[in-house]
Amino acid sequence: MVGFDADMNRDDDGDNIGLGCALEHFSEIEDVMNMIDNVKNIYNTPTLELEYDKLYAILKQYYEQPHLLDPHLDKILSKFLSLIRDKDSPVELKHATFNYMYQVIRVRGYKVVVRHLPHEVSDLITVLTFLETQDPNDKETWRSRFVLLLWLSIVVIIPFPMSRLDGFAPGQPDAASGSKKLTVIERVFNICKTYALCKDSCAEASAYLASKFLIRSDVKELYMGAFFDWACELHSNIQEEDTIHYGVLAAVAAVLKHGKRDDLLPFASKLLEWVTNQNYQYHKAMLVRKYGVKIVQRIGLTFLRPRVASWRYTRGSRSLAVTLGGVAASGDTEPINSLPDDDDQDIPQEVEDVVELLLCSLRDDDTVVRWSAAKGVGRIGARLPPGAAADVCESVLVLFADHEKETAWHGGCMALAELARRGLLSPPQVGAGVARVGAALRRDEARSAAGGGGGRAARDAACHAAWAFARAYDAAALAPHATALANALISTACFDREINCRRAASAAYQENVGRHGMFPHGIDVLTTADFHSVGPRNNAYLVIAPQVASYPEYTQPLIDHLVDLKVEHWDYAIREIAAKALYKLTEKVC
Repeated sequence: MVGFDADMNRDDDGDNIGLGCALEHFSEIEDVMNMIDNVKNIYNTPTLELEYDKLYAILKQYYEQPHLLDPHLDKILSKFLSLIRDKDSPVELKHATFNYMYQVIRVRGYKVVVRHLPHEVSDLITVLTFLETQDPNDKETWRSRFVLLLWLSIVVIIPFPMSRLDGFAPGQPDAASGSKKLTVIERVFNICKTYALCKDSCAEASAYLASKFLIRSDVKELYMGAFFDWACELHSNIQEEDTIHYGVLAAVAAVLKHGKRDDLLPFASKLLEWVTNQNYQYHKAMLVRKYGVKIVQRIGLTFLRPRVASWRYTRGSRSLAVTLGGVAASGDTEPINSLPDDDDQDIPQEVEDVVELLLCSLRDDDTVVRWSAAKGVGRIGARLPPGAAADVCESVLVLFADHEKETAWHGGCMALAELARRGLLSPPQVGAGVARVGAALRRDEARSAAGGGGGRAARDAACHAAWAFARAYDAAALAPHATALANALISTACFDREINCRRAASAAYQENVGRHGMFPHGIDVLTTADFHSVGPRNNAYLVIAPQVASYPEYTQPLIDHLVDLKVEHWDYAIREIAAKALYKLTEKVC
């Protein structure tokens, strides 16, 4: 339910927008297999491009349902790899095969496909040698390099020392050149650095490779620190556009994600000092800010011991049958009488700096940066002692001040959702959080020439926060705020300008009804204002809202919402339809 900036789904009475014709299976598998078999016959003819476009047309149908490819991935990849491994295959045929293979990866995602790639020991030297013969600047063959880097990332996980593959003593000179022979580890390390500097998608694949290679037990002691030093020296001044290498920043973030805490801790302070001195949060390039946030939050997690906070709010009963039976889940809260010694750990000063940077990034102009910062706030908050975590929660609640921009409210809602779903908000803070959610759901201002309305993303994220409250907290904790939350959600589901916000509010309302059953007439209202029925705006305003208003608990809140927010709305279409809806609703009280 995170808000994005696309101006879609805003027509007055358009049809529900979604996956209109869901597919059931990968029906074109035989066609695809035949096309792969035919590559060796057409790789050097003009027909190749036509077949490539045909493959793309088939696979793009599965962008929304990529999992349908999973049962056939092994069979498809084995066809590709048989052509690539064949020593008699011309180089042009191999590049054509990699191009086909890339389309499969593009649809299914490299993190899934890479798990299906072979990882035999013999493949390591083959893939490494082929990569070393490639030109990183060749724009025609970048897909080949992309696939090879992904393949290498799974092969380097072989469970024994790579030095066994060298076949010569360390430091032995090359008979031909006289220079020292490079070990397999050195060759892979050079590949990581070379492709991290690329300007194409190979940089992303290289970052993934580095995250798997540098954490090996026989690599990390010698090369992890060297890689971090190289990255810091390379980006001594990221304010200069020409000196930025996004692949290197992505690689640092990836290694911090996959590495073990004990291995990363010696480098954490230096990396934090480096990224802080660069003032990444003010950089004009979104990717710099995005990777900066990822690096900062993972450094913060490195300073804190991994654990599940014993003081967090924990629900007990998860029975839907009990909820719908009207039995409140009393006593679900895990009592917090005393804190174990582990909760009294000292918090390094660096963690405070990290939290401050993440809170600053919650105001960023780009959604992806705010979303990453929100996840970082939640993850770090889960490892803090109760007092420090409470301070973090209070700092997030401060973001909902009237003078703050929409971006701050959006970031605040996402952070609130991350904190709530982990049970990190204390009962008093739950009340404050619900109040902030209600305020965010009412935020709707004109946005000049951009065409959209300000506050859309914040309202969408507020629905996500309301959903998170229902997931993490029991009926007793939410009971004092149930009426206010129900009124705010149903008003948004019926009257919001944006279809995604109406549907998000309906989904959050459904989650609360299903988990707790405290909303007045919850099942009946949910049946009326379900996810699909609130899609068309005219239906939501003129059909759904009057039906919901027939329940006395919702009549006045719905009327108040129209009078306070919609009859003087900045959008003429909303003012017009609000007047019609108000006429229908006032019939309920006359």
